[in-house]
Amino acid sequence: MLATAILPERSPQLPMPDIPSSELGELLNRLHLATPNQLRAVTRRARRLAGELPLFDSVWIDALGQARLLTPYQAAQINAGRGEQLLVGPYVIRRLIQRLGSADCFLAIQAVSEERKSKKREQPIHLVVARGVDPAEADRAASRLHLAIERLASIDSEHLPRLQAAGAAADTFWAAYQPATGFPAIEWISCHGRLLPAVVLDIARQMTSALAALEIAGTLHGSISAESLWLHESGSIQLAHCGFKAAFSANHSSAHDLFACGRLWWHLLTGRLPITAGNNQSVPNVRQLAPEVDPSLARAIDLCTRQDPSERPKSFGAVREMLGLPTAAASRLLAAHLLKSGRRTIHPNLSWYLQKALRHSAQPLLATAACAALLLVAVLPLRHSHRSVQSAAASTNTVDLHRQPETPRDPQNKVALENPALGKRPTALSAW
Repeated sequence: MLATAILPERSPQLPMPDIPSSELGELLNRLHLATPNQLRAVTRRARRLAGELPLFDSVWIDALGQARLLTPYQAAQINAGRGEQLLVGPYVIRRLIQRLGSADCFLAIQAVSEERKSKKREQPIHLVVARGVDPAEADRAASRLHLAIERLASIDSEHLPRLQAAGAAADTFWAAYQPATGFPAIEWISCHGRLLPAVVLDIARQMTSALAALEIAGTLHGSISAESLWLHESGSIQLAHCGFKAAFSANHSSAHDLFACGRLWWHLLTGRLPITAGNNQSVPNVRQLAPEVDPSLARAIDLCTRQDPSERPKSFGAVREMLGLPTAAASRLLAAHLLKSGRRTIHPNLSWYLQKALRHSAQPLLATAACAALLLVAVLPLRHSHRSVQSAAASTNTVDLHRQPETPRDPQNKVALENPALGKRPTALSAW
């Protein structure tokens, strides 16, 4: 007899539960991105996305993204295993705004629970984050920025987004600012080239007014560049990220900001950064590339970009006296130049709560409009065909009313035509 091998019984494979992994659930809970109730609400969507596949974490992330609980940037970071980097201090990053070289600027909101969200409106901020910094240096920079917060609170200027908070954790240094309005000037230069000399003169006047107020308060900007200069279609400008780079250096002075201003104005007038052959060579005269520039602005650029700091102006107040104060006519010229350029429309700065309410209220309206359009497309051809049939019938009836009954000339020919077997009667002409 052949011995039959007894195989162990296979335990039935248990289906994957309809919940994300514990690691993903803890991350979403810690970042206050999705509650257990919200995860249960997207279960049906996740099953539809997975089809016959198991409910992996990536499927849950896609379902949360389609439900508008995660932004595309948050979903990409969590899928890449960098979800912990979304939490910086008390803020949760929503999306990337711009790269600043040694740092990045994000749109973020405060990480609060759902109960507090219902009581407090979500106010977005611009969060500037520098990673890979020496921990001791990050702590010193945070301390300098904390002192700058108290000084900046006394300045009431529309050209300076307010610094709200700053901090450091391990090798990360961050600063939270009021959101700047408009768009960075570097985007304009990349798409359209240089600005008009009259427009640059007004920008320089607005900048020197704001920087002179900073100087009086005893603080420095330290981050003046085409990335931190924001333009708005109303004709106003803003200098973002005030004090961020200056916090890394204890020797930063107003001479550095003056040189950065001259370099920026040269950049706006020519469409590119100035290039020098050596460290001791001064920046070329801007009138070689922009001869129509105002003489006062050309002189200010020449003085601010001197290699010897002692040859630069003593303060921003002196540069302001050299250029003059901003005027309403020049601001209208800047606004008109931005509007007729063909750039994307810049909407007014609405609150985060109002933007969210408008987005959710627009969804049912769009669905109703789409259904109405489909119904219209389906009904119009039927109505047109019905009218065509009615018009054809009416025209036939009209013709029949006016038509006289025809009398056959030869009854025998008519009978022959109706009955071909009878043949055709020969006529007199055919017999002849």
